[in-house]
Amino acid sequence: MTDRLDDALSWMEAELAGHPGVRAFAEAVVRHLVGPPAERSPAEEVVETVTRTLLQILAQDGDAAMRTLLGDPQLLASFFQNADLLAPRGAESRAVTQTVMRAVGHGWERSA
Repeated sequence: MTDRLDDALSWMEAELAGHPGVRAFAEAVVRHLVGPPAERSPAEEVVETVTRTLLQILAQDGDAAMRTLLGDPQLLASFFQNADLLAPRGAESRAVTQTVMRAVGHGWERSA
């Protein structure tokens, strides 16, 4: 599984090559969601979801990304939990943070 995870992470790194401010964040989210070896989720699926969601945010399609985050509470929690790994400044970090906070707020309103 480690080879598959490493391969999937290499693919993700290539997909996010133009966005260095989010790569450490993306890897942390993937590793959090994939879990320890005994509890692994399919690495390729997790990497694809994280990458697609980040690319949606970075392409200014925050609504689609927010729907993805709201549809997967573990993904939203991991994005929220790892936000401190985003680059401290910049439009990319701001876009990711704003989308995550909108999703958290929307989820809170739906549960009230």
